[in-house]
Parts: sequence; C-alpha cells; structure tokens
Amino acid sequence: MAQAHAKEIVGLDFDPFLGSQDPADHYEVRQATVKNGTCSVGIWRSSSRDTAAKIDEPEAVAELKQENGRWRFVNFKYPPEGQDLLHLLADLRKERRSPDVSTP
Repeated sequence: MAQAHAKEIVGLDFDPFLGSQDPADHYEVRQATVKNGTCSVGIWRSSSRDTAAKIDEPEAVAELKQENGRWRFVNFKYPPEGQDLLHLLADLRKERRSPDVSTP
C-alpha cells in the first residue's frame, strides 16, 4: 500500500485539517454553529507573522456530529476552493480504480 511508505497523505498535497499547503504557525477556531445535529466550526489563519494573503472566510470548516455523547469529525470543507475532504478522497479513489489509459 502506497500510504504505508509515504510521509504525507498519498494523493493530497495539502493539510486536510487546516486546508492549507503552507500552514500558518497559529490558527483560531471561530464561528461555531450547531444546526440539525451538526456542528460547523471555522478554522482561521491567525498569525502575526503569516505572509499569506488575507481572506474573508475560514481556510477550512470542520463538521462534527454527536455520537454516543461525543463529538466526532465527519468532514472538512474548504470554502476558498468550494470543495470538501470526503469528495476529494472519493475522487482520488475513483482515479486509482480507473484503468490507466496510457498503458497498452
């Protein structure tokens, strides 16, 4: 299995929890909301030394659901790109399962 020998998550070229290729040295959790049993929490870059362009939305939004009295992560959304971790992983799985058209 490729992942067993890799130093990063195979197929992902960014930190899936922070939504960044070049993480800041500090992040803040903001704007936690609970709706229909799902908690959404914005993850914002928050470093005085950060040189990345400032945006008016979180780098990532963690989604959690409560199970057996505990909150559990169920997905991470990336507002700047309009994507989420579950769909990105599903697309990677689909790419790996499809036959390589370049091989004879």
